[in-house]
Amino acid sequence: MKEINLTDFFQVVEDESYCIVKRGDIENYKAGADFDIFCFDMHSFSKKVIMSSQPYLNDGYELKINNSRQTHWHIDLVAEKKITIRFDLYCSLPDYQNINVKDGLFSSIIENRVEENVVLNGKIIKVYYPSLVDEIIIKYLEYVENYKLRPDKVKHLDYVLEKLEEDSDNKRFLEKLHFYTAIPKDLSVKKKNEFLNVVKETILKVKATSLDDLPKKTISFVKKRVGK
Repeated sequence: MKEINLTDFFQVVEDESYCIVKRGDIENYKAGADFDIFCFDMHSFSKKVIMSSQPYLNDGYELKINNSRQTHWHIDLVAEKKITIRFDLYCSLPDYQNINVKDGLFSSIIENRVEENVVLNGKIIKVYYPSLVDEIIIKYLEYVENYKLRPDKVKHLDYVLEKLEEDSDNKRFLEKLHFYTAIPKDLSVKKKNEFLNVVKETILKVKATSLDDLPKKTISFVKKRVGK
Protein backbone atom coordinates (compact mmCIF):
# COMPACT_ATOMS: atom_id res chain seq x y z
CA MET A 1 0.00 0.00 0.00
CA LYS A 2 1.13 3.54 -0.75
CA GLU A 3 2.13 5.76 2.15
CA ILE A 4 -0.14 8.62 3.16
CA ASN A 5 0.83 11.91 1.54
CA LEU A 6 -0.70 14.75 3.53
CA THR A 7 -0.35 17.07 0.56
CA ASP A 8 -3.16 15.14 -1.12
CA PHE A 9 -5.55 16.28 1.61
CA PHE A 10 -4.46 19.70 2.79
CA GLN A 11 -3.79 21.16 -0.62
CA VAL A 12 -7.43 20.75 -1.64
CA VAL A 13 -8.79 22.44 1.50
CA GLU A 14 -6.68 25.60 1.27
CA ASP A 15 -9.78 27.65 0.48
CA GLU A 16 -11.77 26.26 3.43
CA SER A 17 -12.28 28.24 6.63
CA TYR A 18 -10.56 25.93 9.08
CA CYS A 19 -7.66 25.58 11.48
CA ILE A 20 -5.73 22.61 12.81
CA VAL A 21 -6.07 22.78 16.59
CA LYS A 22 -2.68 21.31 17.48
CA ARG A 23 0.32 23.09 16.05
CA GLY A 24 2.92 20.74 14.61
CA ASP A 25 0.55 17.86 13.88
CA ILE A 26 1.35 17.97 10.17
CA GLU A 27 5.12 18.25 10.50
CA ASN A 28 5.22 15.41 13.04
CA TYR A 29 2.73 13.14 11.33
CA LYS A 30 3.05 9.41 11.97
CA ALA A 31 0.74 6.60 10.88
CA GLY A 32 -2.24 6.45 13.23
CA ALA A 33 -2.27 10.16 13.97
CA ASP A 34 -5.46 12.20 14.15
CA PHE A 35 -6.01 15.84 13.23
CA ASP A 36 -8.42 17.89 15.33
CA ILE A 37 -9.82 20.46 12.93
CA PHE A 38 -12.19 23.35 13.57
CA CYS A 39 -14.09 24.33 10.44
CA PHE A 40 -17.16 26.35 9.48
CA ASP A 41 -18.43 23.85 6.89
CA MET A 42 -17.94 20.19 7.80
CA HIS A 43 -19.87 19.06 4.71
CA SER A 44 -17.57 20.87 2.29
CA PHE A 45 -14.39 19.95 4.17
CA SER A 46 -15.31 16.27 4.49
CA LYS A 47 -16.34 16.06 0.83
CA LYS A 48 -12.88 17.22 -0.23
CA VAL A 49 -11.17 14.78 2.14
CA ILE A 50 -13.29 11.91 0.81
CA MET A 51 -12.55 12.83 -2.81
CA SER A 52 -8.82 13.00 -2.03
CA SER A 53 -9.02 9.53 -0.48
CA GLN A 54 -9.99 7.83 -3.74
CA PRO A 55 -6.44 6.90 -4.88
CA TYR A 56 -5.87 5.26 -1.49
CA LEU A 57 -9.15 3.35 -1.71
CA ASN A 58 -8.03 2.06 -5.11
CA ASP A 59 -4.85 0.86 -3.42
CA GLY A 60 -6.66 -1.17 -0.76
CA TYR A 61 -7.39 1.33 2.01
CA GLU A 62 -10.82 1.52 3.63
CA LEU A 63 -12.70 4.71 4.40
CA LYS A 64 -14.78 4.89 7.57
CA ILE A 65 -16.98 7.87 8.31
CA ASN A 66 -18.83 8.69 11.52
CA ASN A 67 -21.17 11.62 10.99
CA SER A 68 -23.79 10.67 13.57
CA ARG A 69 -23.18 13.79 15.65
CA GLN A 70 -24.38 17.16 14.49
CA THR A 71 -21.23 19.08 15.36
CA HIS A 72 -18.44 16.47 15.36
CA TRP A 73 -17.55 14.03 12.59
CA HIS A 74 -14.53 11.90 12.01
CA ILE A 75 -13.16 10.39 8.81
CA ASP A 76 -10.69 7.51 8.98
CA LEU A 77 -8.43 5.97 6.39
CA VAL A 78 -7.84 2.39 7.48
CA ALA A 79 -5.19 -0.07 6.31
CA GLU A 80 -5.09 -3.66 7.55
CA LYS A 81 -7.70 -2.82 10.20
CA LYS A 82 -5.57 -0.01 11.63
CA ILE A 83 -6.30 3.71 11.36
CA THR A 84 -3.53 5.41 9.39
CA ILE A 85 -5.03 8.88 9.60
CA ARG A 86 -8.11 10.40 11.20
CA PHE A 87 -9.70 13.76 10.50
CA ASP A 88 -11.65 14.91 13.58
CA LEU A 89 -13.91 17.68 12.32
CA TYR A 90 -15.70 20.12 14.62
CA CYS A 91 -18.11 22.88 13.62
CA SER A 92 -18.44 24.10 17.22
CA LEU A 93 -16.48 23.85 20.44
CA PRO A 94 -16.83 20.69 22.55
CA ASP A 95 -19.64 20.72 25.09
CA TYR A 96 -17.69 21.79 28.15
CA GLN A 97 -19.27 20.84 31.47
CA ASN A 98 -17.00 22.64 33.95
CA ILE A 99 -16.87 26.06 32.37
CA ASN A 100 -19.29 28.16 30.33
CA VAL A 101 -17.96 29.21 26.93
CA LYS A 102 -19.76 31.63 24.64
CA ASP A 103 -20.58 30.26 21.19
CA GLY A 104 -18.75 33.15 19.57
CA LEU A 105 -15.36 31.84 20.68
CA PHE A 106 -15.39 29.13 18.00
CA SER A 107 -15.94 31.64 15.19
CA SER A 108 -13.35 33.95 16.67
CA ILE A 109 -10.74 31.18 16.67
CA ILE A 110 -11.24 30.46 12.97
CA GLU A 111 -11.50 34.13 11.99
CA ASN A 112 -8.23 34.91 13.78
CA ARG A 113 -6.34 31.87 12.51
CA VAL A 114 -2.80 32.28 11.25
CA GLU A 115 -1.48 30.99 7.94
CA GLU A 116 1.73 28.97 7.78
CA ASN A 117 3.59 27.47 4.85
CA VAL A 118 4.84 23.93 5.40
CA VAL A 119 6.86 21.70 3.14
CA LEU A 120 5.35 18.27 2.53
CA ASN A 121 6.89 15.83 0.09
CA GLY A 122 8.78 18.63 -1.58
CA LYS A 123 5.73 20.87 -1.98
CA ILE A 124 4.89 24.06 -0.12
CA ILE A 125 1.30 24.16 1.07
CA LYS A 126 -0.69 26.57 3.19
CA VAL A 127 -2.14 25.36 6.48
CA TYR A 128 -3.91 27.23 9.26
CA TYR A 129 -3.48 27.14 13.03
CA PRO A 130 -5.12 29.09 15.87
CA SER A 131 -3.43 32.34 16.84
CA LEU A 132 -1.13 32.16 19.86
CA VAL A 133 -3.78 33.69 22.12
CA ASP A 134 -6.44 31.21 20.96
CA GLU A 135 -4.02 28.31 21.22
CA ILE A 136 -3.39 29.21 24.86
CA ILE A 137 -7.12 29.54 25.55
CA ILE A 138 -7.85 26.10 24.02
CA LYS A 139 -5.18 24.50 26.21
CA TYR A 140 -6.53 26.29 29.27
CA LEU A 141 -10.09 25.09 28.58
CA GLU A 142 -8.87 21.51 28.12
CA TYR A 143 -7.03 21.72 31.42
CA VAL A 144 -10.02 23.07 33.37
CA GLU A 145 -12.43 20.61 31.73
CA ASN A 146 -10.39 17.43 32.02
CA TYR A 147 -8.05 17.78 34.98
CA LYS A 148 -10.21 15.77 37.41
CA LEU A 149 -10.50 12.84 35.02
CA ARG A 150 -7.02 13.12 33.52
CA PRO A 151 -4.41 14.66 35.84
CA ASP A 152 -1.89 14.35 33.01
CA LYS A 153 -3.64 17.37 31.50
CA VAL A 154 -1.53 19.47 33.87
CA LYS A 155 0.81 19.66 30.87
CA HIS A 156 -1.68 22.10 29.37
CA LEU A 157 -1.17 24.45 32.32
CA ASP A 158 2.58 24.18 31.80
CA TYR A 159 1.98 25.10 28.17
CA VAL A 160 -0.18 28.08 29.14
CA LEU A 161 2.50 29.46 31.46
CA GLU A 162 5.22 28.90 28.87
CA LYS A 163 3.34 30.58 26.04
CA LEU A 164 2.16 33.48 28.17
CA GLU A 165 5.77 34.17 29.04
CA GLU A 166 6.70 34.16 25.33
CA ASP A 167 3.80 36.46 24.40
CA SER A 168 4.82 40.11 24.76
CA ASP A 169 1.18 41.16 25.22
CA ASN A 170 -0.25 38.38 27.38
CA LYS A 171 -3.01 40.76 28.49
CA ARG A 172 -4.83 39.75 25.28
CA PHE A 173 -5.20 36.21 26.60
CA LEU A 174 -6.69 37.35 29.90
CA GLU A 175 -9.08 39.80 28.23
CA LYS A 176 -10.32 37.28 25.67
CA LEU A 177 -10.66 34.51 28.26
CA HIS A 178 -12.67 36.83 30.49
CA PHE A 179 -14.92 37.89 27.61
CA TYR A 180 -15.74 34.40 26.31
CA THR A 181 -15.82 32.24 29.46
CA ALA A 182 -17.44 31.99 32.88
CA ILE A 183 -17.94 29.40 35.60
CA PRO A 184 -21.29 27.66 34.99
CA LYS A 185 -24.01 29.35 37.02
CA ASP A 186 -26.16 26.24 37.27
CA LEU A 187 -23.56 23.95 38.83
CA SER A 188 -24.57 22.03 41.93
CA VAL A 189 -22.74 22.83 45.17
CA LYS A 190 -20.70 19.66 44.70
CA LYS A 191 -19.73 20.60 41.16
CA LYS A 192 -18.86 24.16 42.19
CA ASN A 193 -16.61 22.82 44.94
CA GLU A 194 -14.92 20.51 42.44
CA PHE A 195 -14.35 23.42 40.09
CA LEU A 196 -12.97 25.59 42.89
CA ASN A 197 -10.62 22.77 43.84
CA VAL A 198 -9.25 22.84 40.31
CA VAL A 199 -8.72 26.58 40.66
CA LYS A 200 -6.97 26.05 44.00
CA GLU A 201 -4.72 23.42 42.45
CA THR A 202 -3.89 25.86 39.67
CA ILE A 203 -2.98 28.52 42.23
CA LEU A 204 -0.81 26.05 44.13
CA LYS A 205 1.06 25.25 40.94
CA VAL A 206 1.58 28.93 40.23
CA LYS A 207 2.64 29.44 43.84
CA ALA A 208 5.28 26.74 43.43
CA THR A 209 6.64 28.45 40.34
CA SER A 210 9.44 30.97 40.75
CA LEU A 211 8.25 34.50 40.11
CA ASP A 212 11.09 34.84 37.62
CA ASP A 213 9.47 32.09 35.58
CA LEU A 214 6.07 33.77 35.39
CA PRO A 215 4.93 36.38 32.83
CA LYS A 216 6.11 39.83 33.97
CA LYS A 217 2.60 41.27 33.89
CA THR A 218 1.36 38.69 36.42
CA ILE A 219 4.14 39.19 39.00
CA SER A 220 2.41 41.98 40.95
CA PHE A 221 -0.84 40.00 41.01
CA VAL A 222 0.93 36.83 42.19
CA LYS A 223 2.72 38.72 44.97
CA LYS A 224 -0.60 40.06 46.26
CA ARG A 225 -2.59 36.82 45.95
CA VAL A 226 -0.23 33.95 46.68
CA GLY A 227 2.96 35.52 47.92
CA LYS A 228 6.49 34.31 47.28
